[in-house]
Amino acid sequence: MTDEEMERFALVSKECERIRALIAREEAALSNGEHDHGIPMAAAPQEQAASVLLAPDLRVSETGAARRR
Repeated sequence: MTDEEMERFALVSKECERIRALIAREEAALSNGEHDHGIPMAAAPQEQAASVLLAPDLRVSETGAARRR
């Protein structure tokens, strides 16, 4: 193994240990009754009719194909 490969392995190993410690802290907090609700999600955009999204001279047929008037 080259010196560069060994250095890279050491960096990856250190990062894995950091992640393991983070997971252990999170699991300990959850077992103590704390709740993690994660990142709040944005509301989904309202649905729009397909014909609104197309150019004014185009409409969507029943098969979903765009057609000119």
